[in-house]
Amino acid sequence: MSRKHNILCDLALGHISLGWAGIPQDTRFLFDGLNASDKLNMTGHLYGTQQDPFHLDRKNINISDEERVAVFLGCYLNGMEIAQEPSFTRRVISTLVPFSNRIYRAFDRLSLNRKTNFELFNIPEAFYDSIWRQYFSFSIPIEHQEKLFRVNYKYSNLSVGRISHAAHGLFNQPVLNTNGFDFAIFQDSRYVKLSNGTIPIVRYHDGLPIFSPDIFRNTYHILLHSRSIKLLENAVYVCNSPNSLNDLALINEKTASNARVIPYFLPVMKKPEVRSEILKDIFGVRKSSSTQPDEKETDVDIWFNKQEEIPKFIMTLSTIEPRKNIISLINAWQMLRYKSGEDIKLLVVGKPGWDFEQTLNAMRPHVKRGDLMHIEGVAQYEVPYLYAAASCFVFPSTGEGFGLPPNEAMQCDCPVAVSDIAAHRYSCGDAALYFNPYDLEEMAVTMETLVNADKNSEFIRDLIAKGHKNIDRYSHAAVLPQWEDLFDELKAEKK
Repeated sequence: MSRKHNILCDLALGHISLGWAGIPQDTRFLFDGLNASDKLNMTGHLYGTQQDPFHLDRKNINISDEERVAVFLGCYLNGMEIAQEPSFTRRVISTLVPFSNRIYRAFDRLSLNRKTNFELFNIPEAFYDSIWRQYFSFSIPIEHQEKLFRVNYKYSNLSVGRISHAAHGLFNQPVLNTNGFDFAIFQDSRYVKLSNGTIPIVRYHDGLPIFSPDIFRNTYHILLHSRSIKLLENAVYVCNSPNSLNDLALINEKTASNARVIPYFLPVMKKPEVRSEILKDIFGVRKSSSTQPDEKETDVDIWFNKQEEIPKFIMTLSTIEPRKNIISLINAWQMLRYKSGEDIKLLVVGKPGWDFEQTLNAMRPHVKRGDLMHIEGVAQYEVPYLYAAASCFVFPSTGEGFGLPPNEAMQCDCPVAVSDIAAHRYSCGDAALYFNPYDLEEMAVTMETLVNADKNSEFIRDLIAKGHKNIDRYSHAAVLPQWEDLFDELKAEKK
């Protein structure tokens, strides 16, 4: 048997504080999926999304290795301040000069950002419980915990901000000591130089910062996206769909010429038995404070009739941001209600992302009346109950790289309708109904087709069967060999 490949896998974007959007979920599912292989030795790489806290070294503070790891896991990743006893000089200056603490912090960051060489530090097993809680507990099945506890975890004093500044040319390119690793996987383009001939692999999700610039708030995202790809022409990009590969080719043809397409690992879900009491519990605990009326919380009971039956409802799940097109979904849903005269309800699952206020404003009147339920922070084990109870799942995005939720819904026998975009044509195949995301009437008619269809009809049974066939493409058995073959191929080319 050939020697195992040693893989350093980026977990920075998998922290629970970043939620359940596509990239954080792929970060967790990818590590968990690759860890199931007997051909791979996996090591999780933890680093922060903000500034580096390891100025403790420069302050000559006596700190043990265990204390350093605790500071990293307990403070750095959770954004807490690191307590220090200020010097006498600093206390005097802080008293006399307004805003001096901000000036000190700015100088600290500048001096940190001049650092070029970064090391990987071991995380003792005693801290693995903390890693499980912060990275995996809400997304990965508990049955996988034991195997995830048998791998190695390391942390570095890199930060996403430090890497981004380097890509903009503000600081030198960071060099990470990856001695002993054959490959280092990064989520998104990370301008980091690796040592010892380690092959860099970039997980590429979409070209939205370039091709949908109207949904981003500043030019930083656009410039960073394209410049990082240019700087990493020699890295191996692994795209989540052919659509993402096409985006990459338009941005940088040279980078795309060596890229591959490997889809997401799909989390395993099964259709559970659903009762109204279960939904009431989920709704009651997960109701979003962002859209609840100020004067009174909407009673969950209004969703259910006196017989406690589960009503007809349409479900969508996503981060609330412009490209998710939730306002159009609300408008199409209203058209459907007016046309049918039925009390069809809408369930929106997702926390606010950015530029969300207009969407929340569109939701609030319906939340107040009890026609629309908005919940967030739903755990992975709770989501199947929602899919299984919904009359249909609708995903009206105007832009995606892949789109996990429709395929999750298919596992739970929930009929699916999605926007007619290239990413969905790839990820959903013939297992969904399609509509123009800008045509409200077409969206409403498509939803009506699913909501009012007999659940035992040949049409629905055929759509559900196609769904189960489609999701087989993203099972561990289908996706893992593609990664193993890629590592074998790249190692052979290197030799």
